[in-house]
Amino acid sequence: MLFDAATGNVPYTIGHVAEFCVFCRRIQPFIVKSVKEMTFVLFMPVAVGKELSRTRRCLGCGAWRRLDAFSYSTPAVLAGASICELIAQTNPGLCEEHAERLALEERLQASPAKLSADERRRLIAEPFHEASRILDDRLRCRRSLRLPGWLALLGAILLGFVYLVVGPIGRPPSQRVSWLSILFAALTAGAGIAAFVLLCFPVRLYMRTLTRLIARSLAPLQPNRAELVATLDTLRERNHRLARDLRPEWIMEAMLPLGDEASGQPH
Repeated sequence: MLFDAATGNVPYTIGHVAEFCVFCRRIQPFIVKSVKEMTFVLFMPVAVGKELSRTRRCLGCGAWRRLDAFSYSTPAVLAGASICELIAQTNPGLCEEHAERLALEERLQASPAKLSADERRRLIAEPFHEASRILDDRLRCRRSLRLPGWLALLGAILLGFVYLVVGPIGRPPSQRVSWLSILFAALTAGAGIAAFVLLCFPVRLYMRTLTRLIARSLAPLQPNRAELVATLDTLRERNHRLARDLRPEWIMEAMLPLGDEASGQPH
């Protein structure tokens, strides 16, 4: 062929919709994006393939979720519409769907002490469940990195073994440092770092974002450590990955600067 074709994944914006955000604790505008497979010739798009994924991201807190089913009406193309206009255009039944939750939020803002123990426990658990779903979505997207990660780890082990065999063992002290030894040591370290980044680092890095989002949602409630531990224990019993990596101390630390702002935050 005179010109070779190449394929790539291209994200594009579908529009804006209204949805209830657990972390913002109110109805917020969301931006909906799609990733499609596209064919390029000479770096120019010539054909659009199948849709690979669709996500929505809250414009208030930045939290995103995969969209397995698109249940909205006509998405708004422009982001300048008011939240009431956005609800009417994209999600007319939203207020009725979340009427109980919105009424509970009004009661929380008016008098947090009047919430029942069950209502308080439910509100505390709410952002944890949402964060757990977000983490599952993230892990689903990260599965493509597992093979390169394990290959990098295997390469680090093999390079380390070769380094021990052909390296400085058994040589006189004056010959123990050579360019070959330094090369194998650098390659081994590089492969080990690559394996760590591909297998572990994305989850550890994203856990900071989830901690911030959970703390944002829990700031009006100001739960104590015992309540956080009880919620994480319940998730752990249900085999949620989030409960394995998240620590209650991280959430309490992240809530400290938010505590004074929570009472004055508009909802």
